[in-house]
Amino acid sequence: MVVSFESGVTGIVGPNGCGKSNVADSIRWVMGEQSAKSLRGSSMQDVIFNGTEKRPAQSFAEVSLVFDNTERIFPVEFDEVVVSRKLYRSGDSEYAINRNPCRLKDILEMFRDSGAGRDGYSVVGQGRIDELLSAKPEERRNVFEEAAGIAKFKNRKVEAERKLERTRDNLARIGDILYELEKQLGPLKQQAEVAKTYLELKERLKNLEVNIYLFQYDNASSLKEQIQVRLRAIEEDLLSKQKAFDEALAEFDNALSSIKNMDEKIEALRDELLILTVGLEKNASEVRVLEARKDSICNAILSAERKLDEIEEEEQDSVSEKESLEDKRQFRKTIVSELRVKLDKTQNEYLDVVGKITESEESAENLGNQTVSALGELSDV
Repeated sequence: MVVSFESGVTGIVGPNGCGKSNVADSIRWVMGEQSAKSLRGSSMQDVIFNGTEKRPAQSFAEVSLVFDNTERIFPVEFDEVVVSRKLYRSGDSEYAINRNPCRLKDILEMFRDSGAGRDGYSVVGQGRIDELLSAKPEERRNVFEEAAGIAKFKNRKVEAERKLERTRDNLARIGDILYELEKQLGPLKQQAEVAKTYLELKERLKNLEVNIYLFQYDNASSLKEQIQVRLRAIEEDLLSKQKAFDEALAEFDNALSSIKNMDEKIEALRDELLILTVGLEKNASEVRVLEARKDSICNAILSAERKLDEIEEEEQDSVSEKESLEDKRQFRKTIVSELRVKLDKTQNEYLDVVGKITESEESAENLGNQTVSALGELSDV
């Protein structure tokens, strides 16, 4: 709602309950009224619209007054002055002059000596005239002072007296503080001397610490050089040992390969020795068989010779049986010849087997020696 006030007196009339007093209260509210009772409410949030069945409630209330300041009624350099106040349901209020945030004190100070204000004579509400007529002389004097424009200076005087009173209180406190400080001056002087001595000692300690740091830095530099020399020597030694380690590792790999080769040779020799041992045992069995055959042949030869001797004896005894005996003799001789041939063959075979056995024994002995030598080399590796 916008209400325009032209020159002269503006009156707001209407039936009861139409909101005449609300207009006057809103003007006083925007000018800084802080009493909810003066605005006919229980709390300041009562000025915010709570809504109706058709219109929702609002979260704030705001009123703005626009003044024509072409005659510089207000002490501001604007031809138009807009005073605004905004109240939220949280209780926070915002004041503004020409849309610039300000304090309530600034608004009250601006309205002084202007004839306007929350307590001024420019806004006369219902029942205010009766109050003026029935007021005490002191209250009436305040109204006249407000109309005459001296209320501003009176308020300034009150404020200055308050400041003077606060200054007197501050001076009294300063005097008490000075008295306390004077009592503490002696101990503080001693403390100052102690502090001065402390600062001197601290400065000396700082110089000594700096010298110590420099000395330690020099020692650390020389020690660092020594450590670097030792580190280089250790690195060289490490490189040489690493080289020796690589060589030893290579030798170890070669030794492993040699061991592997020797193991293969030993395994081959063992296989060959096993074969020769088996052959030797086989030849030994053959020798035993041949010796048995030789013995049987020798026994047969001896038996044939005995029989031949017997035949010769019988030949001497009986001439008549000479021819038959001769035949038998020839037969016996043939048998003996055959047996002698077999004996010679068996002896030759025996000699061959014995030669083979000798060769096998020599080969086995050589293989044993090679095995022992390989095992020795393996142990050396």
